[in-house]
Amino acid sequence: NDKFDRIITAHFASPITASPSLFANAFEHLSQNATSESLSSALPPITCQDWSTLDSLNSFIGDNKLGAPVVYNYKAGCKDINE
Repeated sequence: NDKFDRIITAHFASPITASPSLFANAFEHLSQNATSESLSSALPPITCQDWSTLDSLNSFIGDNKLGAPVVYNYKAGCKDINE
């Protein structure tokens, strides 16, 4: 039972405030007992604006041959923050 209140990352903004339970939730998808329902209910919805930003980064990666772009319809299932 580890006790911590932040995670130091090797990229982006650090430290990230997180508890052991939040950290465990981040890796729930690796559990053999995980279901899509349990995973989606544990996370807040991703806004369409956030997916749009990620999609533009994905396009930049593909256009500049920096890696393999992910093929995903980011608007499917996203939540509009104006709703």
